[in-house]
Amino acid sequence: MNALKTVLARIALATAALFAAYSLLLCMPQPFFAYSVRAGYADYVGKGTSFNYDEARRAFLAGVPEMDWQKSGLYWRFHLLVANLLDHRRWSVARLLRDPPPQEAVEAAVSEEKP
Repeated sequence: MNALKTVLARIALATAALFAAYSLLLCMPQPFFAYSVRAGYADYVGKGTSFNYDEARRAFLAGVPEMDWQKSGLYWRFHLLVANLLDHRRWSVARLLRDPPPQEAVEAAVSEEKP
């Protein structure tokens, strides 16, 4: 009986430690692109087929205000970047979320794309 209590106590302690570590990770500041990936992926999933990549790319290249989330409150730019990685470069969602490239690199790739 004592052995069982010891095992259960260790499991409870490990669970509490993992929960605390995970909670701390959630509160840590993330790199900017990690935020843009989360926001862009949420838009990507939420808007589904209503997103027009070519229209968004033209707006991005023209520098329209709607592409600046700090001014417009829209995540259109981030949606474009995520769509570029998932649809045009055929990245998996797991790769996108695990190892996102620098935002500037994806923006450069979008700019250099042939229409």
